[in-house]
Amino acid sequence: MVPTGPLRGVIVVIDPGHGGADSGANRLGTSEAQLTYRMATTLSEVLRQEGAEVLLTVKSRALSIVPHEGKSEPPLEAPRDARFTIDNKYVGVRQHESPEDLYRRAQLAAKVWQTRGARHPVFFLSLHYDALSESRWHGGLICYDIRRGKSPQLANALANRWRTSGLAGQRRGGVPKARDLGVLNPEHNPVLQSVLIELATMSNRSDLNSARNATWRWKVSRLITDAVISCVKKT
Repeated sequence: MVPTGPLRGVIVVIDPGHGGADSGANRLGTSEAQLTYRMATTLSEVLRQEGAEVLLTVKSRALSIVPHEGKSEPPLEAPRDARFTIDNKYVGVRQHESPEDLYRRAQLAAKVWQTRGARHPVFFLSLHYDALSESRWHGGLICYDIRRGKSPQLANALANRWRTSGLAGQRRGGVPKARDLGVLNPEHNPVLQSVLIELATMSNRSDLNSARNATWRWKVSRLITDAVISCVKKT
């Protein structure tokens, strides 16, 4: 079946953070990797419903489920079997990913950009959950690589939606944050519309409960998809 919808012809590369030996942050028996990989399945489904072609930087059994809104899902699964899509190497073999591993995550985006970017809009979304020393801080944050000079259109579109929906909490709502981010390093990731999303703050119990909730994931996936659609309409 030929894809239809506002994202027909659009390529979205999704990068679920961590995996393999690197579980990311851990709070109350839940790891960041469990949350990012499950979020990736929901976001992929929503984007595909709108016609996008979705590619994942990693592969894992945890990414194999196809979620259905309103229906129960299997328990969160730790993606210990995660391998990079680009070369089939295990993720996080050093417990914490090295710069080379982060660049490896960007290789798929670079390949897509170089071979298909002239004909198709390309977006890159790296999914993460933050963890802070104080539990009172809550909300998510939209980040871009400081070496790009200015925030990408997608970063602004997402930050605005985080603010208006209340997802920003106390985390610089409505203002994308520039960081030195290996996975978004322009020398390795040439996709102009590249962002890293701290979806919520795991060290806050309310945020963590939301992140575990399928209904919340569908809501956030629709906000992200709407931001991508808005950027496509402006091009």
